[in-house]
Amino acid sequence: MAEYTPPTVPTVSENFFEVMIVEDRDRVGQSAAQLMSSATSDNTYRAYSHALRTFHDWNDQNPDILDDKNVARYFSHLFYERHLSPSSISIAFSAIKRLAQRVGHQSDWKYAKETLAGIRREGKERGRGQSKGLTYEDFITLLNTAMQPRQYARKHETEAHARKRGLVDKVIISLLFMAGMRRSEVAALRWCDIEEGSNDTLLVKVRASKTNQEGHQDLRLLKGQGAQSVKELRAELEPQDADRVVPMICRQIANRFQACCTHAGLNGQFTAHSGRIGLASELITRGANTGSVALAGGWKSERMVLHYSQQARIEQGAVAKYL
Repeated sequence: MAEYTPPTVPTVSENFFEVMIVEDRDRVGQSAAQLMSSATSDNTYRAYSHALRTFHDWNDQNPDILDDKNVARYFSHLFYERHLSPSSISIAFSAIKRLAQRVGHQSDWKYAKETLAGIRREGKERGRGQSKGLTYEDFITLLNTAMQPRQYARKHETEAHARKRGLVDKVIISLLFMAGMRRSEVAALRWCDIEEGSNDTLLVKVRASKTNQEGHQDLRLLKGQGAQSVKELRAELEPQDADRVVPMICRQIANRFQACCTHAGLNGQFTAHSGRIGLASELITRGANTGSVALAGGWKSERMVLHYSQQARIEQGAVAKYL
């Protein structure tokens, strides 16, 4: 019997899947490669690349990273130590299988599949992530404290720098909460996507996103202090229409939002998704139906609205009313 040799696995770079597309073009031609690349959205490519880079980092120098048992151990690490949700681990598995297919590694993934099945069963109690939703009061607190100078490890922020940073932070906060946008949608937003509405409101056009990969029209509304924050930044920058509103990557947007929450003294695990979760809960609490909430936040179905607003609905439910 021939000695088993682990497959050679390429290092996963930021443009890993772009390189794959170029290699496909060389193999099957430009037209076929273009169709093959269109089968997977840009957002999915980015998610796969991130998942594979994390997988490589965890493996360190392991020469056989695509071994079925090794992948199963990795899933256990993601679930118990990283506290990732079953859906996030499923994305990692899809990325790993895509990589294995790429390097010609065949496996039935017996151990990995059984481990993931167990994670899905145990993960039902964990739910979709651990982010705490913002309340409207939290939103106002964040806006009111965004431009305050901060004390960093080695220096105190000047008022001029705090104002410049705060103008951007207020826009991030407003887009995440009032417009219910994901951080990837905020990162992709350009000034030409924001139009004046009636009664001093702003209409925000969301580009192709996680649940809208075909780019169907998806409009969000900003009003009051949310709209004013965007107008103040636009007046300060005097940008071109094609300029990005928040020229940052997703992780930077998340870090800026979390820094705002910490500075404002908000208690709980707040992430960039907290605005979106809080929007659903706040609107349900104020009497909106799930259909109108789904439209306001760009949810494809009302199921996620029901999930995010579960606590608010219970607090207004039969026990609260009749006992």
